[in-house]
Amino acid sequence: DGGHFKYDLGQDFYSVSEVTLNISSTGGGRFDVYIMDWNEYDNAYGGPNASIMSFTAHYVKENITQIDDFVELPGDGVYYYMYWLVIDNRNTPLTPDDATPTGVLTVDLTVTTKNPYYLY
Repeated sequence: DGGHFKYDLGQDFYSVSEVTLNISSTGGGRFDVYIMDWNEYDNAYGGPNASIMSFTAHYVKENITQIDDFVELPGDGVYYYMYWLVIDNRNTPLTPDDATPTGVLTVDLTVTTKNPYYLY
């Protein structure tokens, strides 16, 4: 209630990777879905630099009760990226169109990732 859940999508995002999301609220509560890298997450949710609060994300869907979506996440082919799936129902001025908490949020969640591996 008024918080968030973070799920580690892995550290294997070297090149473009695919994520399929199927999330639904079991009680009809509204929520927000974000996919963020580590820097975006720390800035939005108070990492080591808690005084620097900002919001950016690679993927944003706000004020929803369910989602079925396919997302491609970038990799630059040089470094491995880490991404997190965030399910959020806090109310914050950083995201004015976000879901307003109305009680405990329970969701059904299925996440599938497809990461290409290259053998040399």
